[in-house]
Amino acid sequence: MTDQEFPLVIDGEQTLIGSAGELVAALNVLQGHHDREALEQLRPHLSKILAGPSGLFATLKVINSEDQVYLFKALGADLIRTMKTPEALRDILAVLADDFIIKWLSGF
Repeated sequence: MTDQEFPLVIDGEQTLIGSAGELVAALNVLQGHHDREALEQLRPHLSKILAGPSGLFATLKVINSEDQVYLFKALGADLIRTMKTPEALRDILAVLADDFIIKWLSGF
């Protein structure tokens, strides 16, 4: 395990996640069954794993809207650093426009 790889354990099986691509692959394998559990385990490391707008966008595309909101909340203040520019966040939200997320953001 390197400094940029973080353990993810689901149903007793461990894998190392070090990039958004690896996270997306793991979430695809889980097929929505343990996505929240995976995000919760990796929460302290999500900004390092996602490493920018493209990593966040790729991850958001493979999870349901409730988990998308969880991911935004989990990133917290790191969301700004992850997105790098307000325009990048605007673009992601425009593509992912979902009533659930829009309602949540209106209270943000």
